[in-house]
Amino acid sequence: MEFVVDNKQKFEDFRKKYPIFKYDSFSWQKNGLVLSLFFTYSFDTQDSINTSLEINLPEEVSEESIEENKDFIFRIGLIQALSYWKAYCSPFFHINCGNLKEEELSWWKDVWYEGMGEFRYRNGLLDVPKETWVKFILNSPNNEENNKTHGFSDLSGNLIAFTGGKDSSLTLGILSGKSDSELFCINPTLDIEKVRNFFNFDKFPETIVHREINEKLLALNKEGALNGHTPFSTTVAFVGVFLASLRKKKYVIVSNESSANEPTVFGTDINHQYSKSLLFEKNFINYCNMIWPEGPKYFSLLRPFTEIGIISLLKEYEEIIGYVSSCNIKIKTGLWCGKCAKCFFSFLIFSAVWDINFAKKIIGVNMLASVDNLGMLYELTGMAPTKPFECVGTNEEALATLAVILDKNIDVAKEPVLEIFLNKHKNVLPDPKKFKQIASEFHEHLIPEEFLNIATEAKNKICYE
Repeated sequence: MEFVVDNKQKFEDFRKKYPIFKYDSFSWQKNGLVLSLFFTYSFDTQDSINTSLEINLPEEVSEESIEENKDFIFRIGLIQALSYWKAYCSPFFHINCGNLKEEELSWWKDVWYEGMGEFRYRNGLLDVPKETWVKFILNSPNNEENNKTHGFSDLSGNLIAFTGGKDSSLTLGILSGKSDSELFCINPTLDIEKVRNFFNFDKFPETIVHREINEKLLALNKEGALNGHTPFSTTVAFVGVFLASLRKKKYVIVSNESSANEPTVFGTDINHQYSKSLLFEKNFINYCNMIWPEGPKYFSLLRPFTEIGIISLLKEYEEIIGYVSSCNIKIKTGLWCGKCAKCFFSFLIFSAVWDINFAKKIIGVNMLASVDNLGMLYELTGMAPTKPFECVGTNEEALATLAVILDKNIDVAKEPVLEIFLNKHKNVLPDPKKFKQIASEFHEHLIPEEFLNIATEAKNKICYE
C-alpha cells in the first residue's frame, strides 16, 4: 500500500507561519515564434517565486492576438500556482492581478480541494473541511472590469493534446484522416515524433510547450515543505483552450478514458486521475461556457472507452507500441522502468491483448517473475485498500486481464507472482469472456455530435481474439 504520512501538525504550523499566498502578476513576451508566459507568486514572508511557460508556436501570431487572449494566460497562471501554494497550504490566497468574477471562485475552490484529494489523503489531511481549505481574496485593481470580448466567430478545426502515451496515440490513429487537426505537446517525450510521424501528423502544425518547476519549490521540498500530487491535466486543459483560441481552433481534444473515473481510495471520491475524470471534464466544460461561451470546446474523444478497449484498438498499430510512453521513467529515458504500477498494468494488458512474450519485449522484463511486484498486483486487482496512485485501469480490468492471460497459457500460473496471488485469490477471477465485454463497453461521454460517428466507428473496430 502506498505510504500515508500524518502531516496534520506540520500543516497547521505552516498555515500559521505563512497565512497568505499571493498571485502577484502575469505577463507575456514574444520573440519570433517563441511565446513566453511569466507568473510571479509569493508567500507573505518570503521572496517572490518566478515561473514561466515557453511556447514554441508553429506560425507567427500577432501581439494583438496574444493581448486579446491574456485572460486565458491569467488563468493558466492561477492553476500553475497550485504547485507552489501546496508547499505551505496558506489559508488565504490573494489574487493581486487579472480579472476573476466572484461566481468563478466556487469552481476554483472545487479544483483546489477535490483536485488535491490524493495530496490530502497522503498527507493525513482528510479531516480538513473544504470550507477552511483555502479562501480566495480578489485584490486586483482590474477585477471590476468585464472580461474581454473575444472574436470567436471564425474558429474551425481541432487542437489535439498529444503526450506520446498509448491513449493520445490512439486518438491520432482515430483522427488521422482529419486534415484540419494540429497538435500541442507539453514537455514532449523522446519518442513522440516517431508516433506523430507514423500517423502522418508531421504534415500539420505542432505547438511545443516547455514547463519547468521553479528550483525554489524543489528547495522547499528538501526543507520539509508539504508535497504531493497536483491535477496536472487541469493545466493541460487551460493551456489547450488558450492555444486553441490563439490558433483559431474550434475543438480541444484530449484522450481521457472511462477507466480514469474509478476512485483510487476505495469508499471515497479520492482519485489520482481526478483531472482526467468525467466529473472534471463536465466541470471544465461548464466553466469554459461561463467564461468563454463562444470559445473553443474541450472534450475527451476516448471518454467512452475502457483501457482494455483502447489497447485492443491499438493492436492495429502494433509497430508503434514500442515507442508509446506510459511509464514516467520512459518519458524521460526512452525505456520502461519495469518497476512501477504503470509498467505492471501495461505488462498485464499487453500480455492479454498479445501474449506474455510480447509484453516482455515491450516492457523489457517479466514483471510476473519478481515477488517484489506482488503488492502492486494486489493494488491493481482491488485486493488492497487503495489502487496504485498512478494512471492505471480499473480493478475489474486488471482481473479480466489475468483471466485471459491464464486462459491463453495456463503455464503462466507458475510465475512466482501469479502463483502466490492465485493461491489466495483464484476465486475472484472472472470468466475470460469478461475481457471482451469490457473491451466493447461504451460509457457516458461528452463527445460533440460531429465526432460521435468517428468514436462509434472506432468502437465497432474493437476485436479480441
